[in-house]
Amino acid sequence: MPQVGSRSVANGAKWALSIRARLLILAAISLLPLVLDRFRDIESDRVERIETITQQALDFAKQGTAAQNEVIVAARAVLQVAASAYGMVAADPAVCASFLTNTKRQAPWFRSLSVANRDGRIICSTNAPSIGRDVSATSHFQQAVITGEFTLGGYYTGPQIGSVVATAVPHLTADDTLDAVLLGPIQLDWFGRIASALARRSGAVVMMFDGTGTVLARYPASDQWVGQSLRDHATLREMLARTEGNFTGNDIDGVRRIFGFAQLPGVHARLAVGFEESTVLAGARRAIWVAFGQLGFIVALMMIAIWFGGERLILEPIRTLTRAAQRYGRGENGARADTTPWAAEFVPLAAALDDMAGQLAAREQELRASNAHLQELANVDALTDLANRRTFDTRLTAEWRTALKYRQSVAILMIDVDHFKLFNDRYGHVRGDRCLKQLSEAIVASTRTNAATAGPELAMPPSYRASEREPDFAARYGGEEFVVLLRGATLGTATEAAERLRRSVEELRLEHDAAPCGFVTISVGVASLVPAEGEDPQRLTESADAALYAAKHLGRNAVACEPETALSRAG
Repeated sequence: MPQVGSRSVANGAKWALSIRARLLILAAISLLPLVLDRFRDIESDRVERIETITQQALDFAKQGTAAQNEVIVAARAVLQVAASAYGMVAADPAVCASFLTNTKRQAPWFRSLSVANRDGRIICSTNAPSIGRDVSATSHFQQAVITGEFTLGGYYTGPQIGSVVATAVPHLTADDTLDAVLLGPIQLDWFGRIASALARRSGAVVMMFDGTGTVLARYPASDQWVGQSLRDHATLREMLARTEGNFTGNDIDGVRRIFGFAQLPGVHARLAVGFEESTVLAGARRAIWVAFGQLGFIVALMMIAIWFGGERLILEPIRTLTRAAQRYGRGENGARADTTPWAAEFVPLAAALDDMAGQLAAREQELRASNAHLQELANVDALTDLANRRTFDTRLTAEWRTALKYRQSVAILMIDVDHFKLFNDRYGHVRGDRCLKQLSEAIVASTRTNAATAGPELAMPPSYRASEREPDFAARYGGEEFVVLLRGATLGTATEAAERLRRSVEELRLEHDAAPCGFVTISVGVASLVPAEGEDPQRLTESADAALYAAKHLGRNAVACEPETALSRAG
């Protein structure tokens, strides 16, 4: 009996698990939630990557449509100004062609500028071969004739013109009769800039196609697809069915991509940005392999820790470094990992993390400085240090809202340097730039302008009065044109300021042999009004511009507040 009992105990001991084995099984069981959680993280990461790139593609497409909209807004302003001045040059074809050429020089995004008569026959153009061409059947011409307003037509593409979008503005006579239409096809240069920038930054494919499914532009590999009609392609058909959104499918080159697309403003064309799906998911696949590797490492680490009791020797230093990296990730760049007494193996990693934190802090500072510099470049004219046209438009809109709220007047002085082209032709552009700089200083000295870059936000107290207003706001409007915004100024006050400015420029006696009086002078158009609900600030600039033309008609070196009346002039 005792022998039997000993044999049974021995057999039981033979098949029983050791403590080490049991600890390993317990460790494996404890790792199971970690494994499941890791795979959930991987799946969440995959979904998040797809959602992020989907939203990014749509955002990029919207940025592209915004870029075109900026070009169209600028083109509309140029065409409207040109149309308002066309009546003065219509009688002489040579003068008309010169006028269009000068206008195009200031608006390089136009492929050409042309004038068609009411019958749709081009009678004047910067592109001589176009003269005599019949454009009466084009949609943008017909729409301009019918509506009497700025019209945006469709897209056209060809080997000679590339890809352009057509625009038109009618010219009305004094009795509101349409006698001509100004035509200006806009080049798609902005598309190439945006597309190449996106491709370099993210490897994206950027494509633009019109409402019929014809590819207008594509980057990269544009030559292969431009001009092809692919309306029946599933991807294009899906994107043409909606104004904007996302779609995942095979691209026209057969590669499966995640697309974001948006309709370009005013037309039926679409701009699409696509990211290759396999590239997007490559990171998720790498994460899976990394997860498996991490899992194996953790298992081995836990085995070693259980077997040799290495918890304090290995795992705790790793956790400490992880916490340091997380602090860096939260932006705590002042934290340091090298303050802990490490084992020799961890010292290089701690030093590398600290070095990374220092570099992140330095780059963040550089980014702030770069953003401040870019903001200044975006708001200030580099030659005169006055505000530029974009900043002036923003300021005018803010002033308009403030004046509307407090029922105060707002005035504009539109200033043009007389015979400035002749000045440049005679003395050269370097001296011409110096002249503009001197004139800008005279404008600042003769008005209540203290800073060219004053912000557009105008928070006025309830006791706001015109006499308590901020300094006047001066800007370079473009070329040899300047503009001054006077808050709370009546027409009489603004006219006095304009006359004071005209005299100050006249008193500079800047030599100008090509001018009738022998020195540089300016013409000033004055407009002032109290905004009313529903009115647009453009009404004020148009009035000042019309007054400027009246001053020009009076022989220049004059101030005018209405097209037909000069309030003062030299001599």
